[in-house]
Amino acid sequence: MKKTFLALLLFPFSLSVQAQSCPVNVPNDIHINPEHIAVYQQGQPKMLIDENNQLFINGEKMDLDVAQQKAIEAYREHVQAYLPKMAELADDGVSIANEVVNELSTTLGDKEAFAKTHALIDQYSAQAKAKFYGRGVCAAGGYFLNGRE
Repeated sequence: MKKTFLALLLFPFSLSVQAQSCPVNVPNDIHINPEHIAVYQQGQPKMLIDENNQLFINGEKMDLDVAQQKAIEAYREHVQAYLPKMAELADDGVSIANEVVNELSTTLGDKEAFAKTHALIDQYSAQAKAKFYGRGVCAAGGYFLNGRE
């Protein structure tokens, strides 16, 4: 009785896991490393911000006023700080979800009951890895955000 009640209680959560998809939607590839941020379209670098907060569009340096320079600096700092955290959070979320599902299946004594949930977690993990590490971690400890996945 207790197991049935717990299974019914948790069933909506398994459905919400099934309904999830990789929530990050970025139209272009972004390469991030300590020296620069580059946005690629069709495999070609279109925009680059270097470590001196200089902006290049199609290889041409843009002249920026002080306010624009500060905005570029803030953008570069935030992207370099938060994108790796997003990738880390996705990895942590997958680990936590697997732990919870494993604990539930052990508690209920039926590991097969959660096989589809595990498969969906694995699918989400693969999508997140394709998004954040589509071509692996960039040189110099940077990241690659795949805009096509």
